Amino acid sequence: MNAAVHMPPRVEFRSMQKAGNTPTLAELQERSAIALAEMKKIEKRFTESGERDMPAEDRASFDRHRSEASAAQSAVERQRQIDDIDRAVSAPAITRDGGRDGNYEQRVRTEFNPMRAIASAAGQPVEAGLEHELSAEAQRRDGRSAQGAYFPREWFQVERRNMFAGGNAADLIPEVHRPDQFVDLRRESMTVAQLGARTMTDAKGNVHIPKQTSGGQAVWLDEHESVSESDAAYETIESRPRTLAVMMGMSRRVDINAQPSGMDLMRREIATTAGVELNRAALVADGSGNQPTGLLASNGLQVQPLTAAANYSDLVTYQQKLAEAHALVGSPGWLTTPKGYSFVRSMQRSPDTPVMTSPRVLVDHPIAQTTHLSDEGGAGSDETTLLIGDFSQMMIVMWGGIDVLPNPYADSVYSKGGMLITLFMDADVVILRPESFVVSEGLVL
Repeated sequence: MNAAVHMPPRVEFRSMQKAGNTPTLAELQERSAIALAEMKKIEKRFTESGERDMPAEDRASFDRHRSEASAAQSAVERQRQIDDIDRAVSAPAITRDGGRDGNYEQRVRTEFNPMRAIASAAGQPVEAGLEHELSAEAQRRDGRSAQGAYFPREWFQVERRNMFAGGNAADLIPEVHRPDQFVDLRRESMTVAQLGARTMTDAKGNVHIPKQTSGGQAVWLDEHESVSESDAAYETIESRPRTLAVMMGMSRRVDINAQPSGMDLMRREIATTAGVELNRAALVADGSGNQPTGLLASNGLQVQPLTAAANYSDLVTYQQKLAEAHALVGSPGWLTTPKGYSFVRSMQRSPDTPVMTSPRVLVDHPIAQTTHLSDEGGAGSDETTLLIGDFSQMMIVMWGGIDVLPNPYADSVYSKGGMLITLFMDADVVILRPESFVVSEGLVL
């Protein structure tokens, strides 16, 4: 059986047909993508034919497309090197005096154009010299080398903006789009940050944090008595980068027409999604699947029994345990579930005096609530979690900014003019002193 041979016309770009006209990155990448698509078609035809050997005509066509794809990719790499040097030479200077002239952060927030950065990383012919230099400066400061577009973390900082809409035209147009009234998704907040968790944002490599485990001893001596040596003991807490990834798709129409803008929505989604997941991981991640080991999965936590009949003195016992662990000198705070918060909010110290005499304060310390803790998270199967601890003994370690990889050539978006955007962020959670936290046991509500 001889399979039908389909010989697609050879693709040539107009810019390639003119002498001395160098193809753009976009044209080279498109040529590579078309050649790859033709290779896939030939392979699919051969697989479906059931033949043992690929026909010679198809084999020759397959090899030709493979050579074209390889040549185009080589040209892409050469052109990228040329473009990088050209941008470095022509881009405006943004730093001086060691890169700390005070303008970098402001220019990131006001002049960095994420769409130009993504388009340039995707090989499109855009002027992105400033974005490349700002990205290069961010990588230099973070000590990292990005695979795609690298967004400085200052770009993700939320700024207060006032947006106005109105006018007499509202009486003439029955449907008025109001981006200033955008309804965001309800999500969990960063409760660990509110309670004082520390953040390290400039981590490099694997981080080793020294920790003292014991100290020297002072003794009283008799006359002419010798003093014995006593030594302090130390250990090392290790932290390594764990990659948190988010993939988002953006259609061409959203990119062009969305109000609020697609980039503003993406910025909000990235920052919020990553922050919420970091908060969850800091509290309950169990270390599996490359997750960090969060607070409740850490060894060495103090455990205190508590029942639904608990009173003020039972809560004071939690405070006592912290004092015995020398953990009241930091920034203690309570954390529980919404059900647990309702429980302590309704507790009475006396018939006329509630336990919580001030809003969001429980036994001298602030209290927050989060859905990241569980009402089935105690030693049993239905126990509400209530804990108090010095949250300065929790550290969120972050390695630089966010690495953004645009992919306009994915099968799901290429023919539609859209783009897939994958974001990578390296972070870890470290519990420096687990004994600085006391967790409930037996609280069934």
